Amino acid sequence: MIQMVLDFKDEQLCDHLNHVLSGLLPHESYQPSTFSLLYPALSTILPSTEARGLYFAFYTVLEKFFKLQSSMEAGAYQVNIARDRFATALTNNLPDLILEPHMQVSEIMSEEGKSGDITIPTVQNDAMQVVFEKTMNLYDTCYELGQTYEDAMAYIINLKDSMKANIIDTGIKMQRAIISTGYKYGRKNYRGTTGWVEFSQQLVREVSELDAITSDDLTCDNLEMLSSIERQTVAMSEGIAEYGIPQLDDRTPILPHRFVVLVARENVGKTQVVTHLIASVIRAGGRPYFACGESQPNVMFLRVVSSYIYQEYGLHFTEADLVGEGLNALSSEDFQIVQTAKARCASSGMVISNSLEYDNVTATFTRAFYNGCNAFFIDHSQSLRGRKGRKIGDLVTNLALDCREFKNNYPVYIFLTSHPSTNLKDILQKGIDKDFQQSPTAQSATPAQEADELFILNDTDYLRKQNLLQWIVYKRRGATKPAPFFIKKLFHVAAYLYDPNLQGGENVEAEEMDSIIRSIGTSSDEFDPDADELQVDWNG
Repeated sequence: MIQMVLDFKDEQLCDHLNHVLSGLLPHESYQPSTFSLLYPALSTILPSTEARGLYFAFYTVLEKFFKLQSSMEAGAYQVNIARDRFATALTNNLPDLILEPHMQVSEIMSEEGKSGDITIPTVQNDAMQVVFEKTMNLYDTCYELGQTYEDAMAYIINLKDSMKANIIDTGIKMQRAIISTGYKYGRKNYRGTTGWVEFSQQLVREVSELDAITSDDLTCDNLEMLSSIERQTVAMSEGIAEYGIPQLDDRTPILPHRFVVLVARENVGKTQVVTHLIASVIRAGGRPYFACGESQPNVMFLRVVSSYIYQEYGLHFTEADLVGEGLNALSSEDFQIVQTAKARCASSGMVISNSLEYDNVTATFTRAFYNGCNAFFIDHSQSLRGRKGRKIGDLVTNLALDCREFKNNYPVYIFLTSHPSTNLKDILQKGIDKDFQQSPTAQSATPAQEADELFILNDTDYLRKQNLLQWIVYKRRGATKPAPFFIKKLFHVAAYLYDPNLQGGENVEAEEMDSIIRSIGTSSDEFDPDADELQVDWNG
């Protein structure tokens, strides 16, 4: 567990911890029967031995009540830590508490402009009074949050990720100090390059150990869990936005807790599809994060605006129409439309970045989520920074695993584009009539394995002449896969169009399409074997 670098002055860390602690206090939403569930879950993520300052004092009181309950027969005692009981327990433990290094009494007293030398009896009395008042203020802060058991449990996930981000940020500061002047933590001195390497290795171990901790198990031992399950299930069915494709939007639109992979050859249209979806998210009131590893953010912003205008107004304005001479040449009415769309996209909270690194996906996404982002797009799996001579297959594998874990822990949608594997590329190019058993994703099979949905975009000479793309649903967790369908390319405005009149094969060469469909092995009535999620009727 964490041994050295958590900073309990971090506002985000403290806020998440306060919300969890709130679920243990007897406000109107408190359920006494859940104390024995919530406190162990919290202690798994952040044990009392790792708390510092006022939180160490808070934990000390909680631990007393938890041990009291554990010493009795099941159901014989329900914890109810009213304010006066908390104050009494805190008072009884103050003489020992102020002597504990974990209390960081010197820092607490220094913040009050008082001496922290607790070897002096009068200072000890002052310290006990200050710690008492501040800890009771913390109690009041947590109490007023009024968190239910379900809400507090949800915040444990947030706490875990804020701890990881905190460790990384604090660790970086300590690394700089080690190189420049040296740094003493506890009984150990870290200095120079050797100290930096040793500390860095310890930092990696700490984050890895925290990653290994899970609190997602569902224990069916009480009725209180039912309302939590119902709320979580309903929340998972509330879409962020839509694809604009009936075959997908009927059951699996752009949903939270979903990881989607899109596979296509180079220059087929992966980026344009991504841009269309980002604009859809903005129109629906969401906040997208766009990692465009091979593109400039300013260019991608204009493409998003172009797609937004098409989807919102049905008008075709290219990138060239949005700036410079093209913008000046617009009529006053069109100019107003363009400026309105720009303002809407600019104020959406969207993040466009070409600096995302393989090693900081989780930390970056975590910070973006807490800034409001709920839909994450990565274009593409091999385009992030930080390869540093490492095997791309390992990086793509870890990227997919990070995406899987992040979407499991947070109500977010993640969309990752990928080049096709060699086998799939051969099939798409030649239309070889054989069963396709290998992974469709390049460099690593993990993105395909971890995805909730996997789409394949295909074009042929004939389709290109028709300005069409075939959209194949290779995988669809929790729902039946639809038959392959077609979209019309509107890539001059970074968008696509689903037209019902284009479906059914009237406008495509049926023999050619049937060969490709058979090669990939899709079926309109096939149910995904990995459909391990509870199916919710999107139509209510």
